[in-house]
Amino acid sequence: MAIRSTFFQHSLPYRYTWRSPQQTESQIDHVLIDGRHFSDIIDVRTYRGANIDSDHYLVMVKLRPKLSVINNVRYRRPPRYNLERLKQPDVATAYVQNLEAALPDEGELDEAPLEDCWSTVKAAINDAAESTIGYVERNRRNEWFDEECRTVLEEKNAARAVMLQQGTRQNVERYKQKRKQQTRLFREKKRRLEEAECEEMELQCRSQETRKFYQKLNASRNGFVPRAEICRDKDGGLDGRT
Repeated sequence: MAIRSTFFQHSLPYRYTWRSPQQTESQIDHVLIDGRHFSDIIDVRTYRGANIDSDHYLVMVKLRPKLSVINNVRYRRPPRYNLERLKQPDVATAYVQNLEAALPDEGELDEAPLEDCWSTVKAAINDAAESTIGYVERNRRNEWFDEECRTVLEEKNAARAVMLQQGTRQNVERYKQKRKQQTRLFREKKRRLEEAECEEMELQCRSQETRKFYQKLNASRNGFVPRAEICRDKDGGLDGRT
């Protein structure tokens, strides 16, 4: 293993990684890498402007991995139709009517190739579903984060930027107050969201919507799950990366 974070020449503010309660700074966080991949790291520096709500600064590493890039187009999951709306009689009736109107008359596709017939039917089904039942809305990762949270976060970041420029007692105390205000607000927002989700799960349990109940229950138990990104290896296969 090799300590790579001490190989690059940067000014002192971009080398310090920790700020003590006495407002002294030092470099105590380091980046280690296997000696075989020593040259993969081409730069290591501290980003003081990024507020990670800690007395440690954010350390960024610039990598130059040797990967074979085949396709730069990022895969996007197609949207799903809101099939739950089909349980409503009026929506189901409207969907059938739109589908019958979009389908071609009998005999028009008799002499057409099979692939053309399927493409026509598929387009009719998609058009009827899109115009009638719509798509399922994607869940936001932080549903509790609203405009009030954004305003408090911006005020805290602004106070931190002033403190980094001028580390006076007044600026340090102002940043601490803004940080406490943000922590209290975020906790309150999260608590309200958890209470609303518990009420929703209780309602689903009473109405015997077992599938939705267990989906929300498992999601609350698992917590945050990072997405898995896919990249291609040198042989052309797919390799999972988290």
